[in-house]
Amino acid sequence: MLYTEMVIVLEIWVLTIVLLYTLQTQVLVISQNLNCDANDLTGLTGFMNGLESPIDGWLFTNSSSLESSSCCNWIGITCNISLGRIVRLELPNKRLSGNLSDSVSYLDQLRAFNLSNNFLKGPLLISLFHLAYLEEVDLSGNEFDDVLPLSVNLPALQVLDVSDNNLRGSLRIGLCANSTRIHVLSFGGNYFTGSIPLQFETCNFLEHLSVAFNYISGVIPDFLLTLPRLRELALENNEFTAFANRISNVSSGLVLVISQNLNCDANDLTGLTGFMNGLESPIDGWLFTNSSSLESSSCCNWIGITCIISLGRIVRLELPNKRLSGNLSDSVSYLDQLRAFNLSNNFLKGPLPVSLFHLAYLEEVDLSGNEFDEVLPVSVNLPALQVLDVSDNNLRGSLRIGLCANSTRIRVLSFGGNYFTGSIPLQFETCNFLEHLSVASNYISGVIPDFLLTLPRLRELALENNEFTAFANRISNVSSGLVHLDVSSNMISGNVPDFFYMFPNIHYFSAHSNNLSGIIPPSLSNSRTISYLNLRNNSFDGSIKLNCSMMVNLTSLNLGSNNFSGTLPANLATCRNLRAINVARNNLICQIPESFKNFQSLAYLSISNCSFSNLSTSLKILQHCPDLTVLVFTMNFHAERLPSDHNNLQFKSLKALVIANCRLTGSIPYWLNGLTQLQLLDLSWNNLTGMIPAYFGDFKLLFYLDLSSNLLSGEMPKSLTRLQSLISTDISLEEPSPDFSFFTWRNRSAGSWLQYNQIMSFPPKLDLSGNHLTGPIWPEFGNLKKLHSLYLGHNNLSGSIPSSLSGMRNIEILDLSYNSLTGTIPPTLVRLSFLSTFSVAYNNLTGIIPSGGQFWTFPNSSFEGNPGLCGVFFNKCEKNQELLKPQLASEMNDEFPILRLLVIIGFGTGFLLAILHLIVVPGIRGAHTQNG
Repeated sequence: MLYTEMVIVLEIWVLTIVLLYTLQTQVLVISQNLNCDANDLTGLTGFMNGLESPIDGWLFTNSSSLESSSCCNWIGITCNISLGRIVRLELPNKRLSGNLSDSVSYLDQLRAFNLSNNFLKGPLLISLFHLAYLEEVDLSGNEFDDVLPLSVNLPALQVLDVSDNNLRGSLRIGLCANSTRIHVLSFGGNYFTGSIPLQFETCNFLEHLSVAFNYISGVIPDFLLTLPRLRELALENNEFTAFANRISNVSSGLVLVISQNLNCDANDLTGLTGFMNGLESPIDGWLFTNSSSLESSSCCNWIGITCIISLGRIVRLELPNKRLSGNLSDSVSYLDQLRAFNLSNNFLKGPLPVSLFHLAYLEEVDLSGNEFDEVLPVSVNLPALQVLDVSDNNLRGSLRIGLCANSTRIRVLSFGGNYFTGSIPLQFETCNFLEHLSVASNYISGVIPDFLLTLPRLRELALENNEFTAFANRISNVSSGLVHLDVSSNMISGNVPDFFYMFPNIHYFSAHSNNLSGIIPPSLSNSRTISYLNLRNNSFDGSIKLNCSMMVNLTSLNLGSNNFSGTLPANLATCRNLRAINVARNNLICQIPESFKNFQSLAYLSISNCSFSNLSTSLKILQHCPDLTVLVFTMNFHAERLPSDHNNLQFKSLKALVIANCRLTGSIPYWLNGLTQLQLLDLSWNNLTGMIPAYFGDFKLLFYLDLSSNLLSGEMPKSLTRLQSLISTDISLEEPSPDFSFFTWRNRSAGSWLQYNQIMSFPPKLDLSGNHLTGPIWPEFGNLKKLHSLYLGHNNLSGSIPSSLSGMRNIEILDLSYNSLTGTIPPTLVRLSFLSTFSVAYNNLTGIIPSGGQFWTFPNSSFEGNPGLCGVFFNKCEKNQELLKPQLASEMNDEFPILRLLVIIGFGTGFLLAILHLIVVPGIRGAHTQNG
């Protein structure tokens, strides 16, 4: 009995020791509510100061705000709670530019440092190579230059990737002397010179070494080929001259890439021949004249093919964006050593061959962006598969293809943009390594299963644009690593489950365009990690309740088109990173809260179609927002007066101002002249009076102006013909890039509604229609070469249509209808090759309608209401009316004054010579007769 108790006590003691050790060494993420450690704070501050622009989601307002904020919640940062320190800094593909600051030495607990695929430059820091706990360094795909540090002390290092930079010098950096556990070294795609240093002989744990695409020279040393764990050695595209004279036994697992001068293996030759025969045209650089030439040529040198020298076989076939068309041949089964197969973004069609899904070594398959149809093969045996992308094709049927049963390492599955039906199959429950799953834009239906939300490694789940009807009733209480969840544009009804506490890393949640109702669940409105939240176009109700003291990372909030009531919450101004707000089309009342004066981060605000009042006070408050870029107030402030100049309003950053359909009165005020950054202005559908201000022509960046459906009078200011953004191609407009749609406009010509997510997606436009404007159409409008739409209809304009309008070479819509224009339609307008909509209806025009060009496509309604017009298809001209002469006369008069002058001079000169000939020649002849 005593012995048994001692054993139990001993077991408990051992388990306790193991648990304590685990808590000390493991990166334990429960919650990340730590304030920044002082060293980490210094390191991040210096790192950020070295960059040329801030990182979204990093709270760099000033040092004091940093000290009180949790940097552990920032994008790309992972902390160890037990240490209270940053252990991973990972910001790949973030378009970072600038230099790497020496202050990274303060991040002395880092395990991983990944800044790959950015635009960083300058030297690599010595301090980075002296971080005692650093295990993984990935700086590949940047513009770092200079040489590698000679002094290196990275005892924990396992992976170092500095490939695809501008580094130079030798590889003598003393790595393996004190970094004994290195298993990956990648130096490829730089400017390294010299020979392979002898120090690599001590890299006994090295599995992958690449020095490809450099200027390394000399002999390939024998010790490289005999490293005990080395499996892949890439030495291609260098200046090596020979192998070592004596080579010990080479490791049997080594994949050696030196050059690719192999003849085609017989199986690969058969596979490529069949593959090529399935295509409708040959591939440039592939030597398919006849089979004999194939046998004697090196297919390993062909475009898109990579071989492994040790195997003598093709391992990668990659031909994306090659405009290939035809069918995929079943002969790909002969390419039985393939690791990667990429034919994305081509025009291939037909079924996917079953044989492709039985290649034992295949790791990556990308067939996205083609026209493959039929169903996915039911029989699948891809034990090595990690990535499968068949998105954007015409595939149909169910997703029951038995993938994860024997493909246990799958990380990425992308089925989006097809015609798949049915429900999510239960087999996906076994995809324990899955990180990304997309079935977006299909016809998948049923309940969103709970196991999808709790897959242990899943980070991105894209279910949008399907026919899902509900979330699962019960969702396991298991923490998930989910970062991105999109269920928008489905048929989901009911409440959003209160399950966001299960997603401690959730960054993006979109559920727009469903039938969701109720309130925003507390676990979402209190989420510390959520950055993008889009719930628009549902039936949420009640007041808007968000805990801004918790939602410290929220940057984009879209609650438009719901049934929210009450007022706009005053505490939104305390969401210190919130930049974009859309609460349009709700049942909100009152006005902009006074607290918005302190809304330092606000850049985009849309409250259109609510019941807001007091426009003057709202603008006075919002002018204090220093970063405000887009302001949309459509369908509010009913019948109020547009604030006049005595308000002295100033918006220094505003690029888009929309106060449309409010029935505002008054005139256009002079304070708008101070909006020097303005690109888009819409004051349409109001009751504004007076003249259009001449200062509009001074806006350097304005390219979209809509003043339609007002009561404006007087002549159009000639200054509008000098708008620089519509004339010059040198004007560069910055795009503020809002996260969601602020603008929904009716396309008159198409009779549909258009949705715009960015200012620059608007077509360059001038719309002055539906007013009381008088006077002529200025000939100088022809200078606006970049203008796409010109609406001048429903005014009282008079005079003729200037032939110089043919200079608007990008014009697509020209509406001059319902005016008092006279004269003819200039034949030069035939040159407007992009003109798709044209109307001069209900004017007083006469003459012949030009023929040719786009004029063949315009309906009779474009010309009706002009009794004096005639043409081939409209009010057929009388027999005595000639089609050609009036056009030539008009061309001569309006477009070719110099040519007309030359013709007159030529005619006059010819006439004088003829008179002289009649007078002088008979006299000469008479003289000759007399002399004779």
